[in-house]
Amino acid sequence: MSGPNVNTIFVSTASELSTMLISIAMQPTSPPSLYIDLEGLNLSRYGTLSLITLLIAPTSTVYIIDIHIMGVSAFTTPASTSAISHTNSSTTLQSILESATIPKVFFDVRNDSDALFAHYHINLQGIQDLQLMQLATCSSGNRRTVNGLTRCIEKDLQLPQAQFVSWKNVKDTVAKLFDQHSTLGRGVFNERPLRDIVKKYCVQDVLHMPQLWRTYNRRMTEFWREMVERATTGRIQESQSANYEPHGRHKVLGPWTNTEIAREEKGWNERRKRGIKLEVN
Repeated sequence: MSGPNVNTIFVSTASELSTMLISIAMQPTSPPSLYIDLEGLNLSRYGTLSLITLLIAPTSTVYIIDIHIMGVSAFTTPASTSAISHTNSSTTLQSILESATIPKVFFDVRNDSDALFAHYHINLQGIQDLQLMQLATCSSGNRRTVNGLTRCIEKDLQLPQAQFVSWKNVKDTVAKLFDQHSTLGRGVFNERPLRDIVKKYCVQDVLHMPQLWRTYNRRMTEFWREMVERATTGRIQESQSANYEPHGRHKVLGPWTNTEIAREEKGWNERRKRGIKLEVN
């Protein structure tokens, strides 16, 4: 999937949102069709949520949903049932995000979950976390710290150098704009109309996620699938707790130590012999 072939749609009205929801309802769930990223000023319970970028991979369509303008209605507006008969009238963006049967792929879901839960009472379910998938499949075996999205794209996708440099330049340009505006108490994600460079930033953050998912999914064993599923659930639960800290050096630490991995793998092998799956709490 490449940039020029992607259809980008900015969603800021109820009718536009309803059309998007209809499109989502028609998508397959295996492999995942939905790849999501959030943007805001100090994205967390302490900041704001401005935009949700949602890639529907099978249609190569990216929706940039204007949470800054729409607010709670972005999550509660239902899909129109008149356009397609099998669309449930109760289908909303919130119901999709909270569905355990519709897989949604995020990269490091923690602060996204924190912001959604704190500001809009959304309890994410059905999440697959690319950052944890990468950590589970790293060839070095060193799982002490996690990688950022830039590192994953550079290391695991092996894009042509010119393409990666262009991708990185967009990231760096918007990061500088964001820092400049944040000192003034506002963010570039809240400007309207949204700058073209910011739209490009949003789109490219989800654009390579399907390929990353396929890369890591191929590498994961059944043991690591279950470990990642449990750790992802743990991240969401942690992000909703009263003492969650959205920023700090602790965020680079992985959820597993080598000792814990060895213990879990031993227990998993024993349970597998008895036909018992690892529980996801």
